Amino acid sequence: LIESIREGKIPATEKNVDAAKEAYRSVTSEKVASVTEEKEVSKISAELHPVYKEKMSPCEADCPAGHAIRKTISLVQENRFEEALENVKRENPFPGVCGRVCFHPCESRCNRNEYDEGIAINALERAVFDYADASKVNKPEKKGKTGKKVAIIGSGPAGMTCAYFLSILGHEVTVFEASPFLGGIPRVAIPDYRLPKNVIDKEIEQIVELGIDIRTNTRVGKDISFSSVTLA
Repeated sequence: LIESIREGKIPATEKNVDAAKEAYRSVTSEKVASVTEEKEVSKISAELHPVYKEKMSPCEADCPAGHAIRKTISLVQENRFEEALENVKRENPFPGVCGRVCFHPCESRCNRNEYDEGIAINALERAVFDYADASKVNKPEKKGKTGKKVAIIGSGPAGMTCAYFLSILGHEVTVFEASPFLGGIPRVAIPDYRLPKNVIDKEIEQIVELGIDIRTNTRVGKDISFSSVTLA
């Protein structure tokens, strides 16, 4: 506009001159703002540097059993199912059961949800149990005998999990169960299509193999007194 006025293409009226000045100021302001912004970005970029922090992943933080989920996923990626099973059983002796009936709150907290959908962690742990070669899975290393005895009443998941870890710690464990079979509520209340009985049997068998004394058909308080249990 200014050049057109100078060259006589547009009359140099007061209105045209004012319009030309306003246009110039507008363009100049935009250029200054652009240059300033670029300088600020360059300055900030120069000050930025990566920060690495060790934090618990959201999925592991929400896992009721405290599974080392990230490590399990990494091992499965490498087809190292036996090591993955050993990793899960460091925190939970029932990966086969939990892989079928756990309500998996970990999946709703998975970071992948920010991109598409969470990893099927529950299905992965089920696969770890189903596909791992049990003959190649190392049994947990037991500590030396402590000479202490522990009685556990009930052979459900809580009772057998206690028996599993207490035995590993070197204690002498006895489980009292009122019914003729082990497994508690999962065995009697969850249908086979959801939790096959052979899965329960296999995992309980692996726990019992640690040297746990099992007393079925023994109701504490009826078949055996509570005092005899505590004083044994």
